[in-house]
Amino acid sequence: MKTARSYASKSILFIVVSTMLLTSCKTEISTPKGSSGAVKEDHQKTTLSIDHPEQNAMVPLAVTVTGSSRDIPDNRKIWIVVFPLMANSYYPQDRSADLQADGKWASVAYIGEKNKNTGEQFDIIAVLVDANAEMQFRNYIQRSKNTNSYPGLGSLPQGVEIYSRITVQRQ
Repeated sequence: MKTARSYASKSILFIVVSTMLLTSCKTEISTPKGSSGAVKEDHQKTTLSIDHPEQNAMVPLAVTVTGSSRDIPDNRKIWIVVFPLMANSYYPQDRSADLQADGKWASVAYIGEKNKNTGEQFDIIAVLVDANAEMQFRNYIQRSKNTNSYPGLGSLPQGVEIYSRITVQRQ
């Protein structure tokens, strides 16, 4: 004959195992194609990393920065920002990175100036930007091209999230 204690132990074990199974499951809910208001809950986090160049690499004036990403929100774009350690300013590059369907991305970055900056260190920063921050980057780039003066930004605008940062040295 089973006792009340035996049933209670089995009930507690069932609850614990059920809870563990439920919390480890991934849930994705979405509305059909063409409808508005899709809801997605998958508990995966956005990732964005620089794969090339590597940390402490020697790089030329123009370098193709490549990386990988996952779960980039539709309302965000990947940009590369160069930060010369000697200048202490942020230099967003000419445009957002080219993002492929598999999450790989690429962007050309200019590390310093032609015939200058040899041996100096620079940070290459991969960031995600919202529409407001992207507009500020584009306005800075347009003003700089119009005046042929690139003073850099003293700080990153609101709406910029840093995901990856490496230090390189200019050849």
